[in-house]
Amino acid sequence: ERDRPGEWIVVCPKTRIAPGVIVPVVAGGLDLLIVVSKDGKQLACISNSCPHLGTPLETGLIERRPVAGSASQKPGVADDGCEDCIVCPTHNTAFALASGEVRGEWCPYPPVIGSMMGAVKTQQNLPTFQIRARGKNIEVRLASSLDDGNDS
Repeated sequence: ERDRPGEWIVVCPKTRIAPGVIVPVVAGGLDLLIVVSKDGKQLACISNSCPHLGTPLETGLIERRPVAGSASQKPGVADDGCEDCIVCPTHNTAFALASGEVRGEWCPYPPVIGSMMGAVKTQQNLPTFQIRARGKNIEVRLASSLDDGNDS
């Protein structure tokens, strides 16, 4: 597949990234995070805004979380059945770096109040973006699923 002009945007040099480090960037007006898994084998680009209340995720922690059932066969899941997730610093919701899917409970913190806050807005996955290392740079593809198939 050939790249269409403007699909991939340089967001930072490779020298800014390292395993387990969260790098905030802005691309095409979007606040994004570039994250390298703790083992250095996976590169991810996610939204820097929790889908619950819009909390910036750049101060969240990267944690290994177990993956249940058929999700354990998805990309980003290691042989130990776990994957790297970013944890929202406000309500402790964990999102898989590879897929943006919620791992565990939606808004588990603080006790009782978190679950009430979670009821305010239904569970949503975190937006993810295609990412690649090319030359000395890290590039992100900002095309959305709405762009696919609309070559007019």
